[in-house]
Amino acid sequence: MLVSEIHHPNDVTFKYFEATRPKILYNYFKLPGIFVRNYPTTIIRRDGSEREMDWLVLAKPDNKEIFEKMLVNIEHQSSPVDMEKIRAIADYKDYTKTTYGLPVLSVIIMTIDSKSSIKEYYQTKTDILKPIYIEITLDEICERLKNLEDKIINKHAKLSDDESLDLAFLPVFAPKNKGKIITEKVIRLLNEDKTIKKELKGDILYVQELMVRKYFKNDNEGKELMKMIKNNFKESSLNKVIAYERAYANQQIEEIRSETQQQLKENEQQLKESEQQLKENEQQLAQKDKEIAELRKKLKENGIN
Repeated sequence: MLVSEIHHPNDVTFKYFEATRPKILYNYFKLPGIFVRNYPTTIIRRDGSEREMDWLVLAKPDNKEIFEKMLVNIEHQSSPVDMEKIRAIADYKDYTKTTYGLPVLSVIIMTIDSKSSIKEYYQTKTDILKPIYIEITLDEICERLKNLEDKIINKHAKLSDDESLDLAFLPVFAPKNKGKIITEKVIRLLNEDKTIKKELKGDILYVQELMVRKYFKNDNEGKELMKMIKNNFKESSLNKVIAYERAYANQQIEEIRSETQQQLKENEQQLKESEQQLKENEQQLAQKDKEIAELRKKLKENGIN
């Protein structure tokens, strides 16, 4: 039987590799500069609320694309970047620049076509946010699959780190109508490969399991692929990914709890402000009643009813 459906499998895939193999992932997407280390992703806004970036990396210059140390904020998107999202990315940039005193580069990894996404955001006339967009087209996916088939099936050659990660990430970027066939291909190719190191293979198998849970229902084809994955898993790798998935789920629960508590605080503050406003209105009304009573008294004294 298939494992139950998982929410946001693409996000879990990115987060898993960002946490466990950030340098390999950074190089896989050809991100600018040289990876140094991950940075904290939580930002605290002026109103006290918290926001969470997808990934923040310290990069040192490679003297090709960047020539000074900087922070790179990478966001992964499975829907078009709208005005709300581009403003959030601008907030992330301003916060990290102010907090760490380093220039910030914004990157968006798209798992869909980026044509309908906003490409520029004018914070001021001179401060313009132009994030770098990264995507893998269907033609690129097909070329990479062909390369994998040649190296694994025909040549039995050792895969590079980038080629190994293709076995995990090509289904993430697949169009919906191609997701099943691409997922099946990478699973069968990994099953034939004998060169990838055990730990990295375990990480790739975990992502492939997520992709089966994303694209397949409880049909025979999906069950066969899941069985193939399970047969490849080593106990140590399985424990590792189960621990990660549990931690990721707990993190999501904690984020929801934090957001709920923040909303309750805001609601309580709004209620207090409303009560204060009501009290002030009652005082003003009482003062007006007093002024009217005094006016009527004076009118009566002057013989005016």
